[in-house]
Amino acid sequence: MIAAVPGLVHTDWHDVGIKSVISIFYSGCLALVVSYIIYNRSVRLIGGVRTSIYMCMIPVVAALIAWPVIGEKPTLIQALGAILISAGVLIAQRR
Repeated sequence: MIAAVPGLVHTDWHDVGIKSVISIFYSGCLALVVSYIIYNRSVRLIGGVRTSIYMCMIPVVAALIAWPVIGEKPTLIQALGAILISAGVLIAQRR
């Protein structure tokens, strides 16, 4: 957030419509509320330790969503990282 301050200071806010501001606020709040609800429900259902293990999958899920939604092409390094993360979650889940 601190890195964004210079850009925010120099932004001409008259060019930014109220619809854009509301959209950004709505999407940010929606993401925070939904993720908070899912996280707390997961902790209640399977416990904090197991929930934190599954949180390691966030980058993998984000990459899988970005592929069709914004057309981001996964690289070989990302695929290898996803395999390692998935293997780590599976190993940790067995214990």
